[in-house]
Amino acid sequence: MNFIRLLNPKLLYKIEICTIIISARHKTKELLREEKHMKIDIIISADDIKKEKIANKTVVVIDMLRATSVITTAMNNGCKGVIPVLTVDAAAEIVRNSKEEFMLGGERNALKIEGFHYSNSPLEYTRDTIEGKTLVMTTTNGTKAIKGCVGASNILIGAM
Repeated sequence: MNFIRLLNPKLLYKIEICTIIISARHKTKELLREEKHMKIDIIISADDIKKEKIANKTVVVIDMLRATSVITTAMNNGCKGVIPVLTVDAAAEIVRNSKEEFMLGGERNALKIEGFHYSNSPLEYTRDTIEGKTLVMTTTNGTKAIKGCVGASNILIGAM
């Protein structure tokens, strides 16, 4: 799995990509050094994220329908950073004064948002269009899950 580590979970998500492979029979030396015991809680929906459940924990957000696939694809194609926001208006406000620096991506109920550069398809985020830009994105569920995890000690973005 490719994971993106969010280094600043408050606004601009500066991201480094690393590969983590975990198998039931074999753990890497790095994982063994970091944790002797690992407890995994699963939160099925962004609506079920509670601050007390994530405080001081490492959170992995995997949006099965696309948002996290878009983020990992954009970063792999040279995107400088990703700013996930909850609303279309919040995205427009960020981009309003610096349209050359930012690209807008996202969807509402699986439909591309009018006036945005991209929908929520990873295939649209090509190196030719996203390299060197900052992506401001809003989605029906994925960015809601990411923003709901602010307060965790680490937020990781995963894609299948």
